[in-house]
Amino acid sequence: MTTPYSARRMHTVLVVFVYVTLGYAVGTNMLVPLLPRVQQEYGLDEVQAVWVTISTLLTGALFIPSLCRLADIRGWRKQILLVSVACVAVGGAVAALSDNLPTLLLGRGLQGVGAAATPMTSAIVNENFTPALRRIGLPVKAASLFAGAGAGGIMAALLVDEPSGFRILFWTSAAIPALGFLLIASLVPATPTLPDSRIRAVDLPGAIGFVVPVAALVVGFSYASRWGWTSPAFLGLMVVGVLVFPVWVAVERRTRDPLVDLKVFFSRPITIANISSVFVGFAIFGSMVSTSTYIQLPPVPGLGGLGKSGLAAALLILPAELLMLGFGPVVGRLSARWGKGLFLVAGPAVQAVGYLVLIARHGSLAAVVTAIVVIGVGTGLIGPVWALTYVEDIPPEHVGRVYGIAPILSQGVGGSLAGALFGAILVANRLPGGKLPSEGAFIGFWWLAAGCALVAGLCGAAYLKSYGTGGPRTRREAPGAELQRGAPTAV
Repeated sequence: MTTPYSARRMHTVLVVFVYVTLGYAVGTNMLVPLLPRVQQEYGLDEVQAVWVTISTLLTGALFIPSLCRLADIRGWRKQILLVSVACVAVGGAVAALSDNLPTLLLGRGLQGVGAAATPMTSAIVNENFTPALRRIGLPVKAASLFAGAGAGGIMAALLVDEPSGFRILFWTSAAIPALGFLLIASLVPATPTLPDSRIRAVDLPGAIGFVVPVAALVVGFSYASRWGWTSPAFLGLMVVGVLVFPVWVAVERRTRDPLVDLKVFFSRPITIANISSVFVGFAIFGSMVSTSTYIQLPPVPGLGGLGKSGLAAALLILPAELLMLGFGPVVGRLSARWGKGLFLVAGPAVQAVGYLVLIARHGSLAAVVTAIVVIGVGTGLIGPVWALTYVEDIPPEHVGRVYGIAPILSQGVGGSLAGALFGAILVANRLPGGKLPSEGAFIGFWWLAAGCALVAGLCGAAYLKSYGTGGPRTRREAPGAELQRGAPTAV
């Protein structure tokens, strides 16, 4: 049992963690607008350029569950946090100095390990903060991911016309976590090391078995618009992704020391949260890419774009992302009174309303901005309770591993699927001449995103029906209850 930090220490650590989270989000969301410059500098085709963007996610899927498992088993929360932040800094420097694609991919891959910072900081907050401040700290930290994404978009828009803008980006993505490393090392107390045990530190088959289906789905969705949705390559990757996952589950169930305890991972609240995260991830990332694109397209007949610059688009989206940051502590406190299920229903429902505003009034800049804000409010309602679900609804010794997998589902599967379908719909619905997408393409995608939000809302309704306002930790069927009763387990 860890001893809670003092009030002053809790606030100091929370500020450091928010800075680290913001820094990671800024660095990982700056590259896409500058990708054409990267292609020109390195002579990359579109296929190679996609690898530059997805390499971080793939290395994260490979290493993060194992790193988080190691932290859970050994208690090395701070150590793994320092490693992850250091990888972001070193990766940014390697990418900034690179002059060829393999070196660039090495740098980007190292930065992908930085995603382990989110579950590590969450585990430290869970174990060392008082319940009241934990319900503020975790939501604020989760919301800072979205605020950082908005800031990253603005910085990228400012650098898009600079010939060396992408190198400035990489140096920035190295400098911010470098300072974060120093702050963590000096201001965050050491986490106690747990006694050594006979549990294997690494489940290599489990790690590989997890990354294979994730990689198959992410790569398949990323290249779907280029290969074709009925191409052998795309269909083959989908088959691999669908078939390998149940094999991985079967193998892990028989493994003495599995990557993640499947009784916890497939417990009802976590299963609901995982399914919801894929659909809400689609709605979140679909909103970012579709509204930014629509705002920048020219206002021609049959399309109705708004003709704004990339910087203007980033600035128009930023208020919604900052609003999410303000919602964090409010939702955290209210969910303690009303339960997380209410917000798991309300958040996606509000997102769907925002998409309906886009569908009905997208010809007006004011209406588009209003819709972006409404979708942001919905995200602000559900994002904080996601963070609390992955921490409060499972035994603390499993927080790192389970929380480490959650972003891979929302950003990797949900986000990649949103980007792939958005591109496919725009390509399939073009104006005469074939250069610009039609208005109907955007409307069709917004209907699809609204539907995904509603499916996520149904997942929230299932949570609310099962646990009411109390949450599973107050019920006999709490995930991991078998562990607390002394039933045998691998971890």
